[in-house]
Amino acid sequence: MKPIHDSKSLNEQCLKGTPGAKTGTLTFRMDPDLNEALRLAAERERRSITNMIEVLIQDYCRENGIPIEPMDATDGKKGEPK
Repeated sequence: MKPIHDSKSLNEQCLKGTPGAKTGTLTFRMDPDLNEALRLAAERERRSITNMIEVLIQDYCRENGIPIEPMDATDGKKGEPK
């Protein structure tokens, strides 16, 4: 079975996140069937559910031309200072 995510391509595109950058908390409700599908996908990829959601979002953004700016590890702000 083809993996959902190619980690090498994400590393090359710097989409894995920035070490030391702050993370946020997101809480949402999900249909139980989707929740189970997410759990199974994460288990199949040997990922946490949080990491699986991050990968799915990163893949969607990459495939749809939505840029993901890395966070600056020193101040937690997006992009380069102007």
